[in-house]
Amino acid sequence: VEGGLHYLVNECEGGGYYLSIFNQSGIVRTQAKGDEVLESATKTAVISLKGNAKLVPLEGNTNVEYKDGKYFVRLKGGEWLFAKI
Repeated sequence: VEGGLHYLVNECEGGGYYLSIFNQSGIVRTQAKGDEVLESATKTAVISLKGNAKLVPLEGNTNVEYKDGKYFVRLKGGEWLFAKI
C-alpha cells in the first residue's frame, strides 16, 4: 500500500486476508464548528497485490478503481476502506 496512509493486514482463518486502510489526516475539531474535513488532506491509496489476488471492497469508501494491475482509492480525511484479499 502506497500513498502515506495507515494500513493493517490481517490473515483470515478461512484463507485470504483483510486489508484496512485509514486516512487519519485532515480532521479539525473546534467547539464553534465541530468536525471539519480539510480537502487538502485527501490522499490516494495505491494497492498492489501479488499473483492473481483480487481486492474485494467490503465497507467504508468502496469506490475502488482497478487500472494497470493496481487498485486505487481516494480517501478524504477521516475516511477508510475495509476489504478482503
